[in-house]
Amino acid sequence: MPRSRRVQRLTTKRFTIYCEGETEGRYVDGLKAWLSKSRPDVRVAIERVDVHGGGYEEFAKRLRIEPDANCLARFVLLDYDRCLSNPKERIAFARLLELSRGSIRK
Repeated sequence: MPRSRRVQRLTTKRFTIYCEGETEGRYVDGLKAWLSKSRPDVRVAIERVDVHGGGYEEFAKRLRIEPDANCLARFVLLDYDRCLSNPKERIAFARLLELSRGSIRK
């Protein structure tokens, strides 16, 4: 008796986007709506994590704490002007970049 073929599972590409607040969250919501209309054949799950301000160090803290398992990519959506005007934020931004570079090596 021949074996029946197993039904192929559709995989969902999962992304996590960390954003500072409501405005950036709206960008993410717009991206989700656009993807569902323009590419319905591609299944994408976008998890929006609102860090409610707190500066660049809050992003780095979240990235260190939260697991990245079962996630294709994690994005950080932030305002760069803080880096230009605040020396402490410039240092925190450099740490955030190092954390990002380190995750690429994994």
